[in-house]
Amino acid sequence: MDRQVDVLIISSDKVNEELVDSLNENRDFISSVYVSGKEKEIYSDYDGKVEFLNFSSVNKAFLRNRLIEIATSPYVLYLSENSSLDDDTFEELFSSLEDRPDADIVYPNEVILWSDEETVRNFDEYAGREVELLQSLAIENLLPEYGSLIRTDFIKEKGGFDERFAEYEFYDFIYKNIKDLRLKWSEFAFVNYELTETFIDTSYRSLSVREVINIYDWKEDIFPLLRWDDENVALSTANTIIGDRLSFYVDFLNASEFYRRSLFCFHNTVSLGKLFDTYLLMGRFDDAFALLGEGFSPEEVNDGKERLSNVKKIVSELEKAVQDGKLEEVIAAMNDVADYYKGAPIHNIMGVIAYLTGDYEGAYRFFYKAVTMNPLEKDFLMNLTDMAKKLGKEDEVVGLIDRLVKQG
Repeated sequence: MDRQVDVLIISSDKVNEELVDSLNENRDFISSVYVSGKEKEIYSDYDGKVEFLNFSSVNKAFLRNRLIEIATSPYVLYLSENSSLDDDTFEELFSSLEDRPDADIVYPNEVILWSDEETVRNFDEYAGREVELLQSLAIENLLPEYGSLIRTDFIKEKGGFDERFAEYEFYDFIYKNIKDLRLKWSEFAFVNYELTETFIDTSYRSLSVREVINIYDWKEDIFPLLRWDDENVALSTANTIIGDRLSFYVDFLNASEFYRRSLFCFHNTVSLGKLFDTYLLMGRFDDAFALLGEGFSPEEVNDGKERLSNVKKIVSELEKAVQDGKLEEVIAAMNDVADYYKGAPIHNIMGVIAYLTGDYEGAYRFFYKAVTMNPLEKDFLMNLTDMAKKLGKEDEVVGLIDRLVKQG
């Protein structure tokens, strides 16, 4: 077995101090090291040669593709500059490969480092059970993004990574090639990943899921455990599950569509309640109110009216306080507000406050989240668009709307 690997590193703003030392510790297995961005002083401590591609793009799919194009070893291993390996990571990965020599991907466990906290993600063995990753519709919870030993030809044979996915590109690749993929878990291998950013553009994840469900058979591949002898109930359940996953990604517009499809297949108060909650989070208060006459019990109707009234009152009072210049009071109240309601209008209000206090990047992120939750609200979209123009991020907004409204 050829145990040589090309290490492909995606540049980031922050470099893990352990990265180069970890490469040196695994030097016997490394044929070449390629870095997507510019040369940095830290690489001068590496015992071998490093080639820098000098790309400035933040599109990780584009960078993965440019890196794989120059790889010549039988295997590659992608890292981010804010990640590192253990001293024996490669040894453990290749040891696991011996147990399944035809594996396309051998994946390690993951240690997430954030501030002073450390979270260990011990994964599971999916060799021969690869389709279960598809059935989860949450593949990012089951595999690490970096640190896997990947057969170079497998990536090239599949045409590389979809560059529409500037983020989530690795998991989208796994989803869409799952039936041809052979996995192996390396139980004692670890990759260390230092979180430097808490903002995640979940619209990429939502788009990937929405495309995946149009590729694979629901009965055979995605939802085989549902009772398909009663197809309407099974379809209702499947659509609700998809809606739940999209809701988790705060893509409430598309989640609401799947909840409506669920109700069309089989009218039930569970999906109806989730659609009500989704409208509430989007700030579509009139639509939420209209649902109260669609089959809820009297008690549920009263509860829904009370929640709707409370949320509308909260939003109205916060908006008025901002208009009156009571920014500190609004900020002080936000923790209590968030315990009760975290809808798109709240993110929009926080964006306005950030803008008024001169935090344009913060404002942009709040507006971005509000639009992700409800891209149809003109005020949210106008605020985001105006801020994007100030920051030169118009293309990002166009891409976001495209992913939420036009694709999938």
